[in-house]
Amino acid sequence: MSSAHGAWRPSYPLSLAPPSYPLSVACNAAIVISPRMLEQESHQLQLQIGEKGLEGKGTVKSYPRQVQNYQLWFEADQACIAAHDSALVPIPAFPVTAAKVSMFIHHETMHEKYKQGSKSTIQGSSLGKSHVAQVINALEKYRLNQEHFYLCDHEMHVSLCKDSCIRAFELALRHNEPKRVEKSQTIKAAGTSSDTYTKAELMHCSLWCLTDFSGPQYIFVSIHDRVMLLVSATTAFRVEGCCMLEWSDLFPATIPLDQTNEIQVCAFGLLITGHCVSLHC
Repeated sequence: MSSAHGAWRPSYPLSLAPPSYPLSVACNAAIVISPRMLEQESHQLQLQIGEKGLEGKGTVKSYPRQVQNYQLWFEADQACIAAHDSALVPIPAFPVTAAKVSMFIHHETMHEKYKQGSKSTIQGSSLGKSHVAQVINALEKYRLNQEHFYLCDHEMHVSLCKDSCIRAFELALRHNEPKRVEKSQTIKAAGTSSDTYTKAELMHCSLWCLTDFSGPQYIFVSIHDRVMLLVSATTAFRVEGCCMLEWSDLFPATIPLDQTNEIQVCAFGLLITGHCVSLHC
């Protein structure tokens, strides 16, 4: 830079105009925007690959359902809290964070299991570790797919699987799973007997299978129907499992009651979906 008669002059030739400020901003913007656009395209590619990987799997429907259940519960819970205290502002369900998911998991483990296709619950039942694992996986996948929209939100970038509270829920459910399964089978067996026939009705239907059929050539059909009726009414197996019964799956057996084999009882055995079940005669 030179100075003459106290006037300031630029050090570069006058024939070359100095770079304008807007041009400088445009250059910086180009440097910033280009990686961001590349990141967006890369993320879209990731989503497409993830969607193709889920094709033909049950998670295509179950994951969105779990995310929707989380959103509905969380918004309703926040609305209830705000209704009791007007000074509190409801927290939005999204973005998904570990603290929000922990509260939802606590809710899921506390309520009873719903009957299939119904809003009524099964009394005394509870949701197990597999259900909670699906909830965590579904919300974790959603979090990963959305985290690029919340670059400045630190909580959004914490993996659900690494959160200490969520891991504590998983460990507790894994520990209590054997007791939960045993209780579930007991409830299922009690429900099977209470939702079917009384003893008098069962005896009447059992005799009807052997007396009302279309000729001697169809007696095997009546016997098979009688077996299906008695098995489904006295076990906790589902109807579709009993429908797969074959004659080779039925057999008489003698079962010892203790290790000495001194006391034995006659039983009727059957194989259903790879499991052997014995019914005491």
